[in-house]
Amino acid sequence: MPLTLEHKLGRYLDPVYWQNIWHLFVNRGLEALIQVVVLIFLYFVLRSVLFRIVDGGMARIVRHHPDGAGLGRMKTLQGLARSILSYLLFFIFGVLILKAVGVNIIPFIEAAGVIGLAIGFGAQKLVRDMISGFFIIVDNTFMVGEMVTIAGVTGVVQNIGMRVTRIVDNSGRIYMIANGDIGTVTNLSRNPIVDFVEINVAASADLQKIMEVIEAVGKQLVEAPGSVLKKAPALEGIMAFSASSMTIRVSLATDPIHLSTEQMRLRGALREAFIEAGIALA
Repeated sequence: MPLTLEHKLGRYLDPVYWQNIWHLFVNRGLEALIQVVVLIFLYFVLRSVLFRIVDGGMARIVRHHPDGAGLGRMKTLQGLARSILSYLLFFIFGVLILKAVGVNIIPFIEAAGVIGLAIGFGAQKLVRDMISGFFIIVDNTFMVGEMVTIAGVTGVVQNIGMRVTRIVDNSGRIYMIANGDIGTVTNLSRNPIVDFVEINVAASADLQKIMEVIEAVGKQLVEAPGSVLKKAPALEGIMAFSASSMTIRVSLATDPIHLSTEQMRLRGALREAFIEAGIALA
């Protein structure tokens, strides 16, 4: 029998009715809150455990390769695996949390085709970034720890994720470059970098004596403990001269990361050796 307006008003004015509604709301809200807290806790625990498994697996591989062979590639794959796990866990637990708070996810699942089509148009850049990141790994274009030049930025690759590659330059600035925007890549770490140091000496200096000093200094530097030089620095020749001075060029080969340091070390060693040998600097 349908309730009359008087009965409806009487029910709404009854404090017991509103007290029951409040208790039901509190109980359901408390239950949902507990579920959300538990899910968030499980998310971070599971994420930490999976990351530890990935890191532990890489550590075991490194122990089997004490010479460091393939270390950069393993770090790259480690970063990619962590990135994939983060996205996957975030999606799974996001759906579970929505369900816990009472959001009906069935309509979203039923409309997955339409949503997927919309996402396909709206997230083309995201998909391109992820595909490009995958092929960067597969093609071994560059790895974590290598020095590269991308989009006019030169630095060391710190991380390769599913969407972006993170590069740190010599000044400590961090550049985030979308994988889909990476075109021409100059990898500076696959072969030694050959560069030069130019020094001005007096025009009257003995060239034969200069060659002997440079040869001795180069041998000393390349044989020093912990040296990263690929070969002994050598005199390339005279770049310029005038009535009072001449400019000599000395070549050195090393890893790009250590280039600036080795150039400064070579300049300092040559200066001391020239002064000791009585070769006047201009």
